[in-house]
Amino acid sequence: MSRVFNMAVVGCGAIAQGMHLPNIAAHAGIRLRWCCDINPRTLKTVAARWKPDRTTTRIEDVAADPECDAVLIATHPEGRRDLVRTLAAAGKHLYVEKPLADNLPDILRIQRIADETGIVLSVGHNRRMAPALRDARDLFHAHRAAPRSEPWRWDREGRRRPPRPEERQTVMLQRINDDYFSWKAWAFEENAGILLLELNHFTDLAYFFLEREPVLVSAAGSPMMNVLINITFEDGSLCAIVDACVGTFGYPKELYEIYHQGAAIIVDHCMEVRTAGIPGQPFRRLYPSPGDAQAAGIEAWYDRTLEAAGRHTDKTKPLASPWPDKGHFRFLDAFVKACRGEGPNPCDAVCGARAAAIVLKAALSLRNGGKPQRIRPEEYLARPR
Repeated sequence: MSRVFNMAVVGCGAIAQGMHLPNIAAHAGIRLRWCCDINPRTLKTVAARWKPDRTTTRIEDVAADPECDAVLIATHPEGRRDLVRTLAAAGKHLYVEKPLADNLPDILRIQRIADETGIVLSVGHNRRMAPALRDARDLFHAHRAAPRSEPWRWDREGRRRPPRPEERQTVMLQRINDDYFSWKAWAFEENAGILLLELNHFTDLAYFFLEREPVLVSAAGSPMMNVLINITFEDGSLCAIVDACVGTFGYPKELYEIYHQGAAIIVDHCMEVRTAGIPGQPFRRLYPSPGDAQAAGIEAWYDRTLEAAGRHTDKTKPLASPWPDKGHFRFLDAFVKACRGEGPNPCDAVCGARAAAIVLKAALSLRNGGKPQRIRPEEYLARPR
C-alpha cells in the first residue's frame, strides 16, 4: 500500500457530497484518487469542488487502477453485492455505506466475499465512533461488569428481596425525531423507506451497547416513516426504537437512554451524556460541535438553534443548527488505520449484517401485522459464532 492512502468514492450523491468528500479532503493521510458516478453532471460538480485525480462513470476503471487502495461505496443499497464483488476481486478495501444490503441472501454473500478475498470491509455505522456514544458505552460496560448502587438507593426489602433474573437485563430506549420534508422523494418508493435507509444506525447501536445477539423483533407503523421497533436479546434485554418522521429540526434529533441495575445513562443528541445512579460519576458531560467548539452541550445547541431560526427564511436550505459529532471523521480515520493494519475494523461485515438483518425482520413484522419475528444467527452470519 502506498504511503498516501488513495481512495475512490463510488456514488457521489448527497451523503458523499455532504459528509464523505469533505472528510476525505480534511484527512491529511488520504488522497482522493477517483470519483465515480453514473451521472456525468454529478461528476462535473464534484470534480470542480473536490478535485479528484480522475472521474469516471465505469466501476471497472476504479477496479483496474493499481494505485487505488480503497473504495467508499455510497450508492443506493440495491446492487451493492455486485459492486463489492468487482472491487473486492481487485483487492480494494471497502467502506460501504449502511445498509450493507437490502436482503438477507446478499448480506450473506457480501460477508463471504470479504472472507474469501481478505479485504477490510467496514460498514458505515459511524455513530460507533461518536465521542459521546463511546463514553456512554464505556460507562455502561463498566457498570454492568461491577454494578454498584448509590448509598441513597431505596432498597425496600433489603436482604429479603427475592432475586429475579430480570435484574441483570438492560432496557434501552432510542428516540429519533426527524422531518420527512428533508428526505428526497425516492426514499419513499416501494422497497425503500426510512426503515431500510436510516434505522440500521440504531439497530446497530443496540448491539454496540448490549453486545448480546438479537432473538426476537417486532414492529408497528410504516416502513416508509413513523415506526416502532422492539428488539429482544438473548439475555432478555430489551431495546425500543421510536422513529418519528413528523418532527422538527428545531428540536434535537436523537435521544438514547440505557437503564441497568439501578443506573441511568442518557445520551442527548451526541452533545451531552447524563448519568445517574452510578457512584462517583458526574451528572453531565458536554461534547462540542465539530463546526462550533463553543457549542458544547444540549443547552448551547438550543441557544444556537433558536438564534439561527430567528434569521432563517430560506425554505430550500436546512436550519443552521450546530452539527453534533456523530463520528463520521473518526470512523473514516479508523477505517484507514484498519486497512493499514494499524487498528481494528470500526464496524466489520458481521456487525453490518446483524444491523441490516434486524431491520429486515422488522419489515417482515410490519408485513405480518406486527407479529414478532424470530431472528437466527444462521440467517445473517456467513460463519458460525
